[in-house]
Amino acid sequence: MSASRPTTVSLLLISQEEQRRIDIALTPRERLMLLLLIARPGEFVRDEELLGAAYGLFEADVNPGALHEDIARLRAKLAEAIGHDPIVSAGNCGHRICGVRLWPGADV
Repeated sequence: MSASRPTTVSLLLISQEEQRRIDIALTPRERLMLLLLIARPGEFVRDEELLGAAYGLFEADVNPGALHEDIARLRAKLAEAIGHDPIVSAGNCGHRICGVRLWPGADV
């Protein structure tokens, strides 16, 4: 899987006002991070887990700053697509996502 070739992921935006489908183009790393966050709704996912998902458990010398850059890009894409940033970050606790799920039957 190429680190930069975008793929489309279909998401379900859930809010008190509506439920709607969002299609968003993500790089494979962004997609893997998003899938991990969505798989654990409401739970904080630590940076180490996101690094393992996005860069592989055995990829040597991954700069944690690269993870934060990838998360920033993912947050920006989600904010542009849905109108707000659904990712909550809490220092040493990690990151969680709120109000976003995979579209039922989405091919991921």
